[in-house]
Amino acid sequence: MCKKQQSVRIFVVVFVVLFLDQICKLIVLERFADVYLKKNYSSLLGLSANLYLFFLFLLAVFICLRKDIFLKSSNGSMFASALLFGGVISNSVDMFFRGYIIDYIILPELFSFNIADLAICAGSLLLGWKILKK
Repeated sequence: MCKKQQSVRIFVVVFVVLFLDQICKLIVLERFADVYLKKNYSSLLGLSANLYLFFLFLLAVFICLRKDIFLKSSNGSMFASALLFGGVISNSVDMFFRGYIIDYIILPELFSFNIADLAICAGSLLLGWKILKK
């Protein structure tokens, strides 16, 4: 597969995660208001919104500077990275525009999350598995 095709696939995965998560958030906000959502003000690992956006910026810079290595990695690693990046971008959009992340999948007495969180967890697990497999 050529580099252009790989780049397109990465972009598609990032876009799908971002689109699905943001659409679900809009539907929940419009139809269910505050009944079925939780506002997460602390973001990832309790970091403030500005620090969270700073880490997103660093991740983007790293990928841009090292894209030659990134594009040479396996399809699984690229897919995992795209899931991570899509989830981080979607949650960053919430933090930037709303000041909080909307969690709309709520398991009472356990935790709440959204599609972006699932993508981040799945990407992390896949990437960890690929690294440990080597």
